[in-house]
Amino acid sequence: MKIVNPQIGDQDWIIEQAYLKNLELQTDYRKKLKEVTNDFVQDVIDEDRGWVKGRRLEYLNSKAKEYKELLSPLSGLVDKLKGTTLQWLAESIQENQAVPIMKKLKTVELEIEGWINPVRNGEQLSREDIDRAREEDATQYLDIKSWDSDKAWASCIFHEEKNPSFCVYKDSNRYHCFSCNKNGDTIDLVMELYNKNFKDAVNFILKR
Repeated sequence: MKIVNPQIGDQDWIIEQAYLKNLELQTDYRKKLKEVTNDFVQDVIDEDRGWVKGRRLEYLNSKAKEYKELLSPLSGLVDKLKGTTLQWLAESIQENQAVPIMKKLKTVELEIEGWINPVRNGEQLSREDIDRAREEDATQYLDIKSWDSDKAWASCIFHEEKNPSFCVYKDSNRYHCFSCNKNGDTIDLVMELYNKNFKDAVNFILKR
């Protein structure tokens, strides 16, 4: 038995039901299309992983380059404004523009790393191991000169300088030097400081 919505007329009810049915069909179609697409992508990866890896890395490297090019002028501007009456503007640019780009860059770098180093020296590092190492406080390996509410400042490990321009952000646990534009996370920092490869750096951070 048809139940007519008392708020609308019979003809409008038919139109409404047709619209709802159309939405239901579209949702079902999208779900099935997604399943078929996922199956196809997995088949391609399984059959020709080398080709998929090459194309994906090509795309990811181009995105990483794009993000780094966006960060460079922002870093230079923040460095010029730092310590002036426009310090507030430097912090705003850093928080609202630079940090979001740095987070995107980290995501891209994580995937690049996953494609390039799925297994190291026959021993696989789990994603949990890598994530835990990245979450370790980077400041414990640095001589911190000053602290702000959301960041710490140290002298850059990559070059000599009189005023500290090496910044570690508490929210992302990533570092960035506003003089030489070097940036990275805790694993990158340990690799640079102690001349370790990726696997050894992770194990060193996790103290094992």
